[in-house]
Amino acid sequence: MDRLFCEHKLRKTELLDGLWKFKTVDTDDAVYSIPEDAVDMYVPSCWNLRLGLLDYHGFAWYFKEFSTDSENILLSFGAVSGIAKVYLDGELLGSHYGSYTEFTFNVKTTKGNHLLSVLVDAHSDNETIPKEAADWYRYGGIFRSVELAEIKDIWIKKCKISYNMSGNNADVKVETDVGSFDCKSAENLTVKFDGKTVYKGKYKNTVEFTAKNVQLWDVGKPNLYYVEIIADNDDLIDRIGFREIATRNGEFLINGRPVEIKGVNHHEDWPDFGHCVPKQLMERDIDIIKDLGCNFVRGSHYPNSKAFMDYLDQNGLMFWSEIPLWGAKEDTLASPLLIERGCTMHREMVEQYYNHPSIVMWGLHNEIDTRVEDARILTKEFADTIRSYDTSRPLTYATDKIQDDLCLDLVDIISINKYIGWYGFKLDAWYEFMQTVEEKLKADGVSDKPVIMSEFGAAAMYGYHTFDNVKWTEEYQANLLSFELELFKKTSFICGSLVWQFCDVRTSAKGTDRARGFNNKGILNEYRKPKMAYHAVKKFFAE
Repeated sequence: MDRLFCEHKLRKTELLDGLWKFKTVDTDDAVYSIPEDAVDMYVPSCWNLRLGLLDYHGFAWYFKEFSTDSENILLSFGAVSGIAKVYLDGELLGSHYGSYTEFTFNVKTTKGNHLLSVLVDAHSDNETIPKEAADWYRYGGIFRSVELAEIKDIWIKKCKISYNMSGNNADVKVETDVGSFDCKSAENLTVKFDGKTVYKGKYKNTVEFTAKNVQLWDVGKPNLYYVEIIADNDDLIDRIGFREIATRNGEFLINGRPVEIKGVNHHEDWPDFGHCVPKQLMERDIDIIKDLGCNFVRGSHYPNSKAFMDYLDQNGLMFWSEIPLWGAKEDTLASPLLIERGCTMHREMVEQYYNHPSIVMWGLHNEIDTRVEDARILTKEFADTIRSYDTSRPLTYATDKIQDDLCLDLVDIISINKYIGWYGFKLDAWYEFMQTVEEKLKADGVSDKPVIMSEFGAAAMYGYHTFDNVKWTEEYQANLLSFELELFKKTSFICGSLVWQFCDVRTSAKGTDRARGFNNKGILNEYRKPKMAYHAVKKFFAE
């Protein structure tokens, strides 16, 4: 679902995208029929972009009538912002927490017409992820596709494709998880790699084979291979790339070669579509990022759509994927609910995105208070959760408290957010800060780990120019970023830089530095019009 290639040849699927009925409500009481005053709402979309709903973050019902020729169906939701409670013909199927990952219900039902109802709860507080005061817009709604699949009995839930490289050969392991409506086991299994059958016989959960003379996936060299899995009458197709990721002596390596990380922080946001960015605009963002000279994108601050990941895969761009835990303070870091939600979101992200070769690191959180012991406990829980499923990728998180951070030894890459030159410091403070960071890394025994400057920059209002180098002008932003990028390039322990940020984005955060209701630190404006900073960064990255 929501991919750039067909995931199924045998499975009969249908997108339920299009006009649904919609109604905001004050409570989460169940509604068993479509209210007469419900209005049309297109799915997928973000409801906040309808007139009058920009600041609405409450409850809302969605209703969709559909028909099926099967008694066994799967209902899959690409992403629903907040908590989703899903009902079929008035019966609760279940709920899902977390705004950016896919979830599916398998249902035995009757052939014919049905009513699908979804209650979306977009409320937030200090224990939600993201919390109430996130520095991007917390859109509400069903903002990725909804899919109906008709199944005979067996269906493939997921597959994990892992490998170890040995020269030009890859020892591949395909792990398949299937479900059954009649509580049966699958009988037959076929696995194809690059169009050739590598296993055909009795069903088993794990198939191993050697792929010989493979072409590696690399930066700017997106060699990809299709894997097709058939279990009885169901199938699943995915796409992988072979590459090795390592960190050593302060360097980040792809396929044994040190890579300088040159990238941007990128929100999945468009002012007219919110998180529901059309694929042609995703493609345009990729084109702009490549034109900029980048080799890396950080998905700030949540799992991006699988279609966007496909674009990254097939363009040879690296990606950092993280969950939307941003800015958590000491008073909430010990919350069992927050930790449980975070671990679940990490597990879903890693399981659903594992096969994407563009993802080269997982991010645990962003700008939480890592100076306190509770943050260390939470960080270890998150790291252990990811490593229980994936040990092939390094872990990181973005810290804005590097001098007093207690968690640096728990991850593989040190990532630093700092806004000297924007938030109350003069440029010369960068030199002292760099010396302090180097001393901190040595004191904590982590000076052998790669260091990324994961956020830095300044805001600028598109079209605001003066002869004076003053804040909010395009000139000030361009000059500051040029200074910072040159400084990082000359700093021996830094292996990469991620400019904050790709484009201006709407934000929920309040404050005088969020003019227009946008975070204006983009090197393009929200409609992807370049500021002077774009050309300054492009000049540096191109070198």
